[in-house]
Amino acid sequence: MSFSIRQFNESLYVEHLEEASFIFEQRAAYLDDPEVTWLELGEWDNRLEAHLDALVVGGGHAVSVCDERRIDCDDGELHAIVRVYCRHRALSRIRDLFGELVEAENDTVVAVAQALRHEMPSEWRDMMHELAQHDSSQLRTIAAHVLGYRRLADPRILLQQLSLTNDANERREVAWALGRCGDDSAIAALAALLDDAEVAETAAVALMRLGHQQTVKTGHLALHQQAWPRRTLSLGAGPGAAQSLIDVIGFGDTAIVDSLGILGELSAVRPLLDCLSQEPLAAAAANALNTITGADLYEDQFVADDFDPDELFDHERELYEADGTVPTRDGETPFGSDVAVPTCDRERWETWLAEHRNGFRAGVRHRLGQSFSPRALLDTLTAEQSSHALRVAAYEELVIRYRLAVPFEADLPVPLQQGMLNQIAQWINQLGSQFEAGRWYFNGQIVS
Repeated sequence: MSFSIRQFNESLYVEHLEEASFIFEQRAAYLDDPEVTWLELGEWDNRLEAHLDALVVGGGHAVSVCDERRIDCDDGELHAIVRVYCRHRALSRIRDLFGELVEAENDTVVAVAQALRHEMPSEWRDMMHELAQHDSSQLRTIAAHVLGYRRLADPRILLQQLSLTNDANERREVAWALGRCGDDSAIAALAALLDDAEVAETAAVALMRLGHQQTVKTGHLALHQQAWPRRTLSLGAGPGAAQSLIDVIGFGDTAIVDSLGILGELSAVRPLLDCLSQEPLAAAAANALNTITGADLYEDQFVADDFDPDELFDHERELYEADGTVPTRDGETPFGSDVAVPTCDRERWETWLAEHRNGFRAGVRHRLGQSFSPRALLDTLTAEQSSHALRVAAYEELVIRYRLAVPFEADLPVPLQQGMLNQIAQWINQLGSQFEAGRWYFNGQIVS
């Protein structure tokens, strides 16, 4: 049976879509993986770009393959298909796709929104605002995310959208977008969301990004009754926040421990040392100590590989089902590898702190061993070992505390991140000297 050039090309396009789907899923999984640095994600970005480029170069034939696969594909493939459509300016196909997403599952909504935020031509902005007023909550959620991510949203439309929805995912996306594109007109609507447990944390960050300092005061008052201040206070609060969080550390919430690391007050070091022996706070406490001190104290920890019981040999499956025995490499050691994790060895921490105590000043905030400043936050963003969560917080702090105007997101493709980090560095070189290192700021002003 002969195999034509067209059939051969078609098989290649299908393979490109399947590979793009795999890469999309892997990158999403690796984003919060402590074993994978943010810079290493750039390798996945480059691999994905190669497959997308091949589908674009494939022209009309590749697009027709995308049309056929779209009928029954996974979310990763759909993500790639949407990106290819955007690069071909195939607006009619995008509109057809929207008709298929009216009742889509949330994972599908996320995959499409993430494709559009990267690839949507700017001239489609009005179309996206129309989508924000659609009857479908799923489509409105996509619109809010894309418009916010790209800083293209009209806050009036977002506020109208917020007033009409009962869906938590949509409210969260709209609140997030208002924090990036809103103005004072959004304050009242966002403040009302602080009583909504599903959205309050996102709304609080949005309010602080817009310069609403009352949110910090509200957070202090709500700290004992509500969860949202436990993480958000660290992004905008003043000198009293560390003690307020130490007072509730007994709640056993890792968000409180994370916040103490972000705040960077030396008064938190002793309580964090106490947490090193307390599960489930120990790992978070070690991370927080590294965030404050920049000590980079790590130790190797064995992490067993995940496996699918259906893939085991029959005798392995029997042992696993009988008593949980897992496959081993040599009859004794499970399959896995050593991973460097922040050490929870209190003695090591006590020794390090004693040796370096002269490098820290009482009454001054610290980040990675430096006096807290825009430069220290940039170093947090560029440090290879910084976790995704810490990098997200560092960007929010630059906006909330110092009024950074450079758009950035910590999940952007790495090449784009590097370009924006260069812009942030230029901003710091020009304006960073006006901020006193180690002091507390909110919206560009010192707070006490």
